[in-house]
Amino acid sequence: PLVSVGNLREGCHGIFPDDLSVISFEKKDCSRWFCPPHTTIDQDVSQMAAGAMSILRQVIDRRPGKLLQKLLPCHLVVRDSVRILDNSSL
Repeated sequence: PLVSVGNLREGCHGIFPDDLSVISFEKKDCSRWFCPPHTTIDQDVSQMAAGAMSILRQVIDRRPGKLLQKLLPCHLVVRDSVRILDNSSL
């Protein structure tokens, strides 16, 4: 992702966010320093790690019948890399 951010920073001045919106999954603290600051989808990494460990334990213990998927909450952190559309343009 950082390579693509560098390319965007050098070659795409003036198109953000009017012509192109960018939303990323990078760590939210780092994304604010990009140019333009990226809108991110924030996820709780500790919840993700705990869920992954739980699933891994199920696989190792060969416990059948358990669903090997877990949905975690997330939220959108809006910054300068997206344009907010009004309802009239939809």
